[in-house]
Amino acid sequence: MSTSIADALRVLSEPFSPDAVKMRSGGGGKRLSYVEAHTVIRRLNRLHEFGLTWDWVVTHEDVKKVGEGEELMVVRGVLTIPGMGSREGYGVQRISARGGEDLVKGASSDALKKAATLFGVGLELYGPDYEEDQEKPRQQAQRPQPAPPAPAAQVEERARARATENDALTDAKVAFAEEAGREVKTNPDDPQSRASMAKMQRLAASLLSGAIPETAQEWQQATVALRARNDQAMGGVD
Repeated sequence: MSTSIADALRVLSEPFSPDAVKMRSGGGGKRLSYVEAHTVIRRLNRLHEFGLTWDWVVTHEDVKKVGEGEELMVVRGVLTIPGMGSREGYGVQRISARGGEDLVKGASSDALKKAATLFGVGLELYGPDYEEDQEKPRQQAQRPQPAPPAPAAQVEERARARATENDALTDAKVAFAEEAGREVKTNPDDPQSRASMAKMQRLAASLLSGAIPETAQEWQQATVALRARNDQAMGGVD
């Protein structure tokens, strides 16, 4: 699809301003939105901005009886936009004694508006798109619901618990380092401190079958294993 045609389709599909939308009564007491034929024609004429044209041809006129003493004028027409194709629309007008040629004109205008909706003109007046309307509930159902905010007391308690866990982990690492006879540095950004920690992790991993300690309990287990090895190396001297 060329850029001009894609842009033209976007223009055709633009929602009409509230001032252009009219209301009428429908079946079952419903209020229906619509735009007049001249508004649709102005929208179609915007195709000229993209070097495009449009053509409307009435291909069929007929009178249908729908009840005792009631007849309808039915018009079928084809709207063609070169490069976009052709769309067919039907229009209907109730026949009355005073109708005359206005019946055909009204039915033709109705058919033109119906065909134009197949190019996106005024499509928003017919309600939400079915696929979008079906997709939204599914997306909402799949979207995880955010957890309610925790009370301030819970937040404070969790913060204290994390601080306690961090302190226990630090103490466990210090105990291991002391057992290993290494100096403990508290600045994690210091290169020497990072190198010492890497050595501690490798040593602890060798004592824990290759697993690098992550929790305070694991570091404590590594310390116990290191102490037992040191005691054995020293002949079991306390």
